Amino acid sequence: MKEVEKLPVSENTTVVAQVSGNDLFLRNGETGNTEEIILDVMYMVDELKRFNRTAVIGILPRLGAGSHALFKAIGVNERLEDMCTPLDVRFVDPYNVFYGRADLYLLDGVHLNKRGKEVFGDMVN
Repeated sequence: MKEVEKLPVSENTTVVAQVSGNDLFLRNGETGNTEEIILDVMYMVDELKRFNRTAVIGILPRLGAGSHALFKAIGVNERLEDMCTPLDVRFVDPYNVFYGRADLYLLDGVHLNKRGKEVFGDMVN
């Protein structure tokens, strides 16, 4: 957030922030605490309200993640959308577009390949 504070504010400034799945899809196979993720994102949204246009991108599904973690990702995205809407912050949920789409990911199932980045960029635009 300290870097965001340095950005100049103008009527043409648009800030896009993506929710990272790293706090949800933990390396040890466990699932992270969704409440902490939501609180962190909403703190960020509160800080970004000074910009005229702000968008938050939800958590992308990960290939090979367990159903419990994927269910939690859906819940985080739904709750964040519900919280962003009344604040006039646009929320983009990439879950359904990327779920089960191995053709959009690198072999690690986490990072997007060239095509996945194109699809993601189209969603953000």
